[in-house]
Amino acid sequence: MRNLWLVPFLVAPLWAGTKEEIIRLQSDVLALQNQIRLLQKSFDGSAALNKSLLEQLNDQAAKTGLALQEVSKDITDSQASFKHDIQQLVSELRTLALKMDDTNARIGALSVQMAEKQVKEDQLRTQVPLVPGGSPAPDQIYYNAYSDFLQGHYDLAIQGFRDYLQSYKETELADNAQYYIGESHYSTAKFNEALLAYDQVIHLYPQGDKVAPSYLKKGLALIELQHNEDAIVQLQAVVKNFPTSPEANTARQKLEEMGVKAKS
Repeated sequence: MRNLWLVPFLVAPLWAGTKEEIIRLQSDVLALQNQIRLLQKSFDGSAALNKSLLEQLNDQAAKTGLALQEVSKDITDSQASFKHDIQQLVSELRTLALKMDDTNARIGALSVQMAEKQVKEDQLRTQVPLVPGGSPAPDQIYYNAYSDFLQGHYDLAIQGFRDYLQSYKETELADNAQYYIGESHYSTAKFNEALLAYDQVIHLYPQGDKVAPSYLKKGLALIELQHNEDAIVQLQAVVKNFPTSPEANTARQKLEEMGVKAKS
């Protein structure tokens, strides 16, 4: 029991140190708990953010998948449509080929008919009726020349009409013959020669029914020669002198195209 009175003095420093250690440890534990809570909170926030990002990525992936499906469908539909178009085009080409074969056959048959007709016309030429004295009948000369004109044999037509006019320039068909000389020149783009022929119609046969057409064709020939002012004069003459004729309607239309008002 001796020296027991020293215990309080010995325990006091020890307890004081232990208490401080405990307080320090408690403080460390609290600090550690705070750090854990902060880490947990940060983790939870990161998890929420990651979850949100993940959801966005999933949504975007789903949208991309749908878009790919649409594109794939469009490509498939386009391929099907293209295949259908190709098949339809092939079918149309086959139909066109059949039509062309039929057309070629018709053209061949028509060519044979034209050749036969030409042979018959040539035979008729050698058997034209004659007037007393041994000359061909006037109408036959004219219609032979007119037949050449219709077939595009313009040189023969011009010669035939001239032969007709040389012997029958006072007949009813004389103005027609002179007019078709002009038409033959016009058809071969000999516009100056055509103008001379149309002038002959107007001056030699002023009462004939080819005067209005001659004025009109003079105007058109002058346009081809780029003599527009002279052409306007001829076209205006048609409108003024033959206002109700078909040629006047054509002349009005041509004047309108040239920016000129027709004078009635």
